[in-house]
Amino acid sequence: WSWNPHINERWRLFCRNIGQDGAPSPSQRDLHRAGKTVKDFNAFYIAEIGGLKANVAESFQGDLLKSLAIHRPLITHNRHQLDWAFEQIMDRRVPVLRSEQILFYMAVARYSGIPIERLHTFSQFSKSPDGRWCFDSGTRSEKLIELSFELSAHLERYLDANQIDQGDPLPPAPLFPTNNGSGSYSRDVLAAHLQDCRERLANAASSCQEPEIFGAVHKFRRMTFVSIRRSSIYCWRVTKNRLLAEKYHRKKL
Repeated sequence: WSWNPHINERWRLFCRNIGQDGAPSPSQRDLHRAGKTVKDFNAFYIAEIGGLKANVAESFQGDLLKSLAIHRPLITHNRHQLDWAFEQIMDRRVPVLRSEQILFYMAVARYSGIPIERLHTFSQFSKSPDGRWCFDSGTRSEKLIELSFELSAHLERYLDANQIDQGDPLPPAPLFPTNNGSGSYSRDVLAAHLQDCRERLANAASSCQEPEIFGAVHKFRRMTFVSIRRSSIYCWRVTKNRLLAEKYHRKKL
């Protein structure tokens, strides 16, 4: 729908500008308008039925605006913080269940723009004739995605951890297998696994002597797949390419 020339691009209901501090500016004008609409409707309804009840939406606007997370910036991690987190898991300094699985999950977020919902099996990864790892989403409309050097290294580590031969075509086995290997973990379960991991990372950071790590305890405690990707250069590359593609498509229309 974003390519439809009949849609006014300035009407972006759920889009808010992000300030320099990383905090989204609240849409107070729209909230005031919505609050007034609800209050006026309730007043009309009460008058129509001859009710004696108070207008419950009388204080709607103020209550709603107070509930806005105005001072809650979007979580981002700098390179050193991410390097530290990856090292804790890779070197097993922080005991984490399914450490290799979580590590690859985090690597996908950091070193690629691949949507997590497109990842299903090992067989989606293959080597090109020049020896570079590529990813196939399985959709005809998308080309093979060449993996970054960093993600390729993490993929090979993950294959070794799962005792999968890199020289043969990779098997159609679940990429994030359950304990018994019969199925694959869903995105929600993977997020829950990372949630347990981030608590352990935050606890380790709280006793770290490095000021930059110690001062980011709250960031580690709120680390997610999205926050890792948001902090990655690949996120901006994907966003830039998408915007350029949309701009080119609109010009053709």
